[in-house]
Amino acid sequence: MAQEFAKISVNIILKGDTAAKGYTKASNALQVTVDAVDQGVKMLCDIFTRGAQANFSSTQMTEYLKELGFQDETRQSLVDYFIERFNEIRRLVAVSRLNVPSYRRLEWRLDVQVLRPPLFQFEKHMLNVPS
Repeated sequence: MAQEFAKISVNIILKGDTAAKGYTKASNALQVTVDAVDQGVKMLCDIFTRGAQANFSSTQMTEYLKELGFQDETRQSLVDYFIERFNEIRRLVAVSRLNVPSYRRLEWRLDVQVLRPPLFQFEKHMLNVPS
């Protein structure tokens, strides 16, 4: 079952396919809600994405999954699939990180926006200046 969740997660990462296909079948098999299955898939997407961003080796991914509380058999299945698809995930994550704007020191930007007089007020004063 872990392998199936891994496949769905990688599909979502690579293709952006977020449709809940097969979630009902999985939820019935696991006797959980469809929402729980959806959360599990999203969690695996996050784990695989973070692992690819951090360039995890199989040992590092194993330790990471162990810290998150995955059982041995499930952990090994997820690690195997992650390593198998690592290059694809890594390539996509590297490209998407280049296109995503990142901001540092937002408090400075906020101070500038709050403290700066609005441009239209400045223009209004400029028009009222006697010649």
